[in-house]
Amino acid sequence: MEDNNLKECLRIIEEKVGKGKSQEWTDGVFAQISDEILAETKVVLSKNTLKRLFGKMRTPNDYHPQRETRNALAKFAGYENWNQFVVTKTGKVPDVNQDSVSIKLPRRNTWLVVAAILLVGLAAWYFTSEPQPPPTNIPLSLTIKNPVDTAPYTLVAKYDSTYEGINSCILSLGDEFQLSSQSSTYTEFMELPVFTWLFVKNGKDLIFSQTVHALSKGWEAFYQKKKKYTKVPNQVWKKPGKVSFDKKWFADRNLDTSRFEIQFRNVKNFELDGDNFTFETRVLKHSQLQSCSGNTYKIFGEGGHLEVSLFSPFCAQHNFINLNELFISGRTNDLTDLGHKVGEYLTIKMEVKNKNLKLTLDGKACFDRSYTKSMGKVKAIIFGLSNFNDIDYIKAWDAKGELVENHQF
Repeated sequence: MEDNNLKECLRIIEEKVGKGKSQEWTDGVFAQISDEILAETKVVLSKNTLKRLFGKMRTPNDYHPQRETRNALAKFAGYENWNQFVVTKTGKVPDVNQDSVSIKLPRRNTWLVVAAILLVGLAAWYFTSEPQPPPTNIPLSLTIKNPVDTAPYTLVAKYDSTYEGINSCILSLGDEFQLSSQSSTYTEFMELPVFTWLFVKNGKDLIFSQTVHALSKGWEAFYQKKKKYTKVPNQVWKKPGKVSFDKKWFADRNLDTSRFEIQFRNVKNFELDGDNFTFETRVLKHSQLQSCSGNTYKIFGEGGHLEVSLFSPFCAQHNFINLNELFISGRTNDLTDLGHKVGEYLTIKMEVKNKNLKLTLDGKACFDRSYTKSMGKVKAIIFGLSNFNDIDYIKAWDAKGELVENHQF
């Protein structure tokens, strides 16, 4: 299963890169992807590592990418980490006892067959779905003191260290931690507002699962540097009547904003049914940006997420839409109507009714499609902004058409 998950993650990356089939990539393409992964994840994956992953470099026997490599690949594919990628794709918790994933690398004369296999499946951007319920016959008790709190905070979990299988148990909350009979407490610094899952497994058996909801203080902005997220003070982006980032604040800190993403987050219990709501925002993409740049708009629920990625019109191959279990790529679908021109405002409206998304841009209907897996209650709204953008407003209506979120800033 982990083998298939890795292949699926690599397939998504292949589509995202937009350079054709990976067996045709040159050294220069792998070097470029290595740079892009470093810029987005702050993890170094050399071009040779990528060539091994994509079957372009001979290696003895099986190749075993480590946990940090998998987390970087999943994040570059649009997810928080490897765990959330696997749960979203399969509905199951990854085998956290397996520190590496074994993939049998194809030889060149078998690559076409493997490539066809890689094309089967779904692709998507980022968050969790509900895992399988834990068995009730395993006597491990675990209590999270503060599963819901305002970030940043320290999550505290207490577990029964006398459970006979405790030394074989792995706790997973993004990273993985081996439980021990020598202790009964686990703590984790919840730095960033997020909605996620905490799991405990013994071998392949899931024995505990619970949601963790690290709340934001309203809308908050963050940038990432060297694996560390830093909050952008409200006064840097909050201007009368709109969101507009102060470029001088970033320049004064010598931050390279040429390939820069700001995450604009609101994480809370929204009064919204993820399968029946309307969301609208108006965004200006600054003219100073690179001409081929894109923003993402994500709405996360208890059981999955919806996401729209909008690039400049002539970069439509990079556009995509995620509908929970469905991934619609601009590389293999005509999403040219989803463009957002640099230097112009765009009104984005997502209408979801009975698990059907209708997307309109500046009043023009651009996309209409249904999905099957329920979103559940909305838990987070996250914008991924390419460099500096202005936001005029963010609004949301419930299933009855009542305005429940109205942020004019």
